[in-house]
Amino acid sequence: MSVPRWLSLLAPLLLPLVLGGTAASAWEPPVYQGLTPAEAAELWDELATLGERLRPLETASHSAAVQDRVADAAVFLKGLEWALTYDRTFTPADVTLLRQAVVKTRERLGPLEQGDLPWGTQTGKLVRGFRSTIDGSVQPYGLVIPPSLPDRRPWRLDVVLHGSTRPVGLSELKFCARFPETPPGTSVPPSPFDEPYLELHPLGRVENGYRFAGDTVGCEASEAVSSGQAFSQIAGASGETPRLRMRSV
Repeated sequence: MSVPRWLSLLAPLLLPLVLGGTAASAWEPPVYQGLTPAEAAELWDELATLGERLRPLETASHSAAVQDRVADAAVFLKGLEWALTYDRTFTPADVTLLRQAVVKTRERLGPLEQGDLPWGTQTGKLVRGFRSTIDGSVQPYGLVIPPSLPDRRPWRLDVVLHGSTRPVGLSELKFCARFPETPPGTSVPPSPFDEPYLELHPLGRVENGYRFAGDTVGCEASEAVSSGQAFSQIAGASGETPRLRMRSV
């Protein structure tokens, strides 16, 4: 029986796949502008290594509180993955964000693996995360935390809704960069108002004007903060349900 011509032409391509040869396994990172092949390979290796460390934490518990803690680290790794997957051109400032994402993931993974949450007592600017009920993805949000919150009574939570931006792979890392963590021991300026308040900046999935999925994510971020999981260890925080106030900028 003669072999069809189309099959004979495809055979050299299909045979390595069938046999599990190098053609099927030798994956190489995309070609980027602004990243050398060696730098790209290093970042992809970091992504894989940190992902392996993160995975047991993500599957260890189905508790929403624990999952939100894990999301505090996962948001940076997700931002790195999306940037490397969907962008091909990086400026020097962009490369700095990629490397910072690796550093931040490591900084948060170590304590999480030990069952600690040192940023739970932090004040000033801070990035936190939660797992969305929409699709199970981790979503970042920014916080501006005063030195103390009212004890034994509800406190004020300002939800700041930003305008939309064109979505790119780096969108989430650029958003996180707007909330550089206040170094430990640094004095945080007191609230300019008589009543201290907590400021929440949801990302809202970037380009949807806080409608549809963005609207849900804004509510989910508010719930994550209001539950007390985001800052339950801050001195003076009572865990009471906050009084919400919406602001647009």
